[in-house]
Amino acid sequence: MREGIRPELGLQLSYAFTNDIEGGEHSGPGARVQLLARFNSYIAAGPELAFYLDAGSERIVRFDPSHGDTYSTSKGPLLQLAGVLRVGFDKGVIRPAFLVGPAAAMGSSSTDLFYFLGAQLTFMLGRVPLSLDARIYRPVTGSLTGYPNSQSLGLGTRISW
Repeated sequence: MREGIRPELGLQLSYAFTNDIEGGEHSGPGARVQLLARFNSYIAAGPELAFYLDAGSERIVRFDPSHGDTYSTSKGPLLQLAGVLRVGFDKGVIRPAFLVGPAAAMGSSSTDLFYFLGAQLTFMLGRVPLSLDARIYRPVTGSLTGYPNSQSLGLGTRISW
């Protein structure tokens, strides 16, 4: 095995579940792309970009002169930019890992800052890894975008060179 820092590209199909500030629930399929630096067999870190259809929401405020402001929620896409730290065991057929990092979620014209915690299991199918992960996102500040809490599931693979 090659010594030193190695690049790693991860691709995942994913599904996100979010709650908006009015109590509505939104969910949708999406995808994640990661470009991590593997420091050794146990630690990897780097950026991740995720996009989900219909998992985001936008709060719409309309002024009605006779009734005052009216509020509604519209489904929309959810874009997340995150930093991922993966700490786990990269040896054996089943490889468990812990995931943590900051994330910025963008919907409509607002951006929220989150942190996430997650777990990942990677199964080695020959030389091809198949990864399954689950994450919980919580806001660092008050939610402006309308989805203060979210969860996601992902299934994918990764390659190192």
